[in-house]
Amino acid sequence: MSNASGYSTEAVAELTLGMALSLARNLRAVEDRCRAGQTKDGLVGWELRGKTVGIIGLGKIGLRTAELFHAFGAEILAHSRTVHADAPAYIRQTSLEDVLRSSDIVALHCPLNDASRGMINAERLSMMKETALLINAARGPVVVEQDLLSALERGVIAGAALDVFEKEPPLDPSLPILRAPNTLLTPHVAFATKESMLLRAEIVFDNLENWLNGTQINKVI
Repeated sequence: MSNASGYSTEAVAELTLGMALSLARNLRAVEDRCRAGQTKDGLVGWELRGKTVGIIGLGKIGLRTAELFHAFGAEILAHSRTVHADAPAYIRQTSLEDVLRSSDIVALHCPLNDASRGMINAERLSMMKETALLINAARGPVVVEQDLLSALERGVIAGAALDVFEKEPPLDPSLPILRAPNTLLTPHVAFATKESMLLRAEIVFDNLENWLNGTQINKVI
């Protein structure tokens, strides 16, 4: 068996950055205000420059996400299962607890496994700053959805952007997380761009060509 790993690295990293910018600048709310003939009163946003961004998971997507935020002038913290000796010097690798406590934005890019399932729960959310944002473009079950809902309703954290959920979209309109304040929600679209779909096809065809020639690549172990 072979996979198409790497096809969506840019797509997911860019959406993560876009989600952060949208939340930081209150884009959904200010657009509603503009369409209603109102002003920005009470909705002045903040900049990424000088903020601390914590990346959980330092695979290809995590590294690219770190690179994009670094280009905006953010400080980068990261936590991964293993220390990445080849990571850029601007990434300070540290503990999960340090990432959560110190970051203004926490971006999840870790795989779903026994260690990460339910990793972001009430206890871990309580470690974050009240002004912090959580972005999940990894896998839904990494976050305990009910705990996140409670944290948002009680002001434990300032906001969240979710591209993935405990269940795959389409979501039941009655799902409580859909009513959470200060959220940006998308139906698992992080991977989906014209460019990523083309790259995925190229990788798949390359896999097939190599297999037909007796040489398997991109093996799933």
